[in-house]
Amino acid sequence: FRIGWIVAPPEIYEKLLVAKQAADLHTSSLNQYILTQYLQDNVLDDHLEIIKDAYGRQCSTMIETAHHYLPKEVDFLEPEGGMFLWGSLPEGYDAMALFDHAVREKVVFVPGMPFYTEGSGASTFRLSFSCTEPDVIEEGMQRLAQAFGNYA
Repeated sequence: FRIGWIVAPPEIYEKLLVAKQAADLHTSSLNQYILTQYLQDNVLDDHLEIIKDAYGRQCSTMIETAHHYLPKEVDFLEPEGGMFLWGSLPEGYDAMALFDHAVREKVVFVPGMPFYTEGSGASTFRLSFSCTEPDVIEEGMQRLAQAFGNYA
């Protein structure tokens, strides 16, 4: 739903309101009603614990399988939170070129370059583990390893 909330002093709140309106004018009323009902019927902290456990398992699986299947020269920034694993390819590798090979293996990632403002990041990539079960993550790493083999 991409809905959030903020508590801020009035002088900051007004500036945040203007920025929000400039960004998207108004969050969907339907989404707000759905979230309101969810929060009335459930305990948010209970849901957050479930999500943290699930993401923790999925993240651990991705890190373990990445180290097991991918070349040792691939470096990873192991997250302390979030939903993504960032990687750096060995010297001479380009994430966009690897992406083409990955698509043929029916696995995808997000090349990192668009996240860099100064044009660097061609050898970086982002993997998501948020909506994928551990067995699918392992299969994805095997396919990504095959893509590496085809790229090399």
